[in-house]
Amino acid sequence: MLEKSVAAIDELLRHHADTVELVKQQTVARVLHNKGVALGQLQRDEEAIAAYDELLRRFGESQALALQELAAKALINKGVVLRQLQRSEESIAAYNELLRRFGEAQALALQESTAKALINKGIALGQLQRSEEAIAAYDELLRRFGESQELVLQERVVKALVNKGVVLGQLKRSDEEIAAYDELLRRFGEAQALALQESVAKALNNKGVALGHLQRNDEAIAAYDELLWRFGESQALALQESTAKALINAGVALGQLQRSEEAIAAYDELLRRFGESQALALQESVAKALINKGVALGCLQRNDEEFAAYDELLRRFGEAQALALQESVAKALINKSVALRQLQRSDEAIAVYDELLMRFRASQESVLQKQVSNALNGKGFALLLNAKKFSATPRCSIVCCKPRWLNLNRRLFMLHRKIVR
Repeated sequence: MLEKSVAAIDELLRHHADTVELVKQQTVARVLHNKGVALGQLQRDEEAIAAYDELLRRFGESQALALQELAAKALINKGVVLRQLQRSEESIAAYNELLRRFGEAQALALQESTAKALINKGIALGQLQRSEEAIAAYDELLRRFGESQELVLQERVVKALVNKGVVLGQLKRSDEEIAAYDELLRRFGEAQALALQESVAKALNNKGVALGHLQRNDEAIAAYDELLWRFGESQALALQESTAKALINAGVALGQLQRSEEAIAAYDELLRRFGESQALALQESVAKALINKGVALGCLQRNDEEFAAYDELLRRFGEAQALALQESVAKALINKSVALRQLQRSDEAIAVYDELLMRFRASQESVLQKQVSNALNGKGFALLLNAKKFSATPRCSIVCCKPRWLNLNRRLFMLHRKIVR
C-alpha cells in the first residue's frame, strides 16, 4: 500500500513540478512531505531525506505561512530520520537550520515546530554525551515559551523540564534535578490537560527515584503517594502506567527501609488494580510486582509464599511472546532456583534451571542469553554441591568460587528515569 502511495505521489509531482500558483505549490509541498513520511515508514531513509530536501529546495525561502509550516515539518522529520541513522551531528544541524529560519516566528505553528526542534536537539545532544549543551537547549525552550498559555507549547515546556531533570540526574546534580521536577509541579501540577498530567506524573516518579538515590526514601515515598493521590483513579492508560510505576517504586523504597509488609502491600495493590489488564505496559509492571513481591517474601523467610508469587507470574505470562515479559519469566525462574538452592533443595533448583534452559536456550535476545548463562552457572554450582554432598569418600578437596552473580541478592526491579520524546 505504501509503495503504491509513493508511486502516486511521484505521478502527481510530475504534473505539478514547476507550478507557480500558491495553492498548487502548497499541494506539491504537502505531497513531498507525505512522500518523505511514507518512505520513512518503508525504511527507505535516504530517499525520505531526499524528499524533505527537495521540499526545502523548492519552498524553503517562501514567505507563505503554509509553505513555511511544511518546511519546518520537513526539517523536524529530516532530523528524526538522521538520528535514527546514527547521524546525530547532521540531525542537530537540521534542527539548527529550523531555528535559524523560523526561531523568531510569531505564528503558533512555527513556534510549535521551534519547540519540537529544541526538544529533539536536546535529546540528540544528550545521546552524544554533550549534556551541558542538551541542558542549554531545554533552557532555551523554557526561555522562549515558558510563560506561554498555548497548550501545544506548554506540552513542550513540561517535556523540556522532565528531560532537563533527567540530564541533571545523569550528571549527579541531584538537587538541581529535583528542582526541575518541582518547577514542573509548581507550574502545571493542577493542569487538567491529559498531556500535561502525563508529564506531572513522570516528574513525580522521577523525583521519587532521585530522592531514593540520595537515600531520602521517606521523601521518595511521599512523591509516589502524591502521584497516587493525583492520578490513582485515572482511566487514561498513560496515567495508569505511571501509577503502576509509582507502586513498584514505592515498594522498592519501602523494602529499603525494611518495611517489608508495606512493600508487599504496595505490590498487592498494583496486582489488584492492574492484574487483569491486557495492556502490555501494565502487564510488564504486574510481572515486576510479582518478582519484587517474591523477593520481599523471601526476605521474611516466607518461602512458600515467595514461590507462589513466582509461580503466579509463570502462570500468567509463561507463554508470553513479548520480550519484556519473557525476561521477567526468566528472572522469576532464576530467583526461584536461587531460593531453592539456599534451602538446600538442590534437585528442585536444578529442575527450575532446566525449565529456564528449555524455554530460552535457543533465544538470540541478549537479555535472555544473560539469564541462560546465569542458569547454566547456577545449575553447575548446584550439581557440584550435590556431588560433594553425596560423595562418600572424596579423593580430594574441591575449592569452588561461586559465580559472581550468585553472590548477589535476588534482584528487585527499580524503574529508572526516562527521557520524554
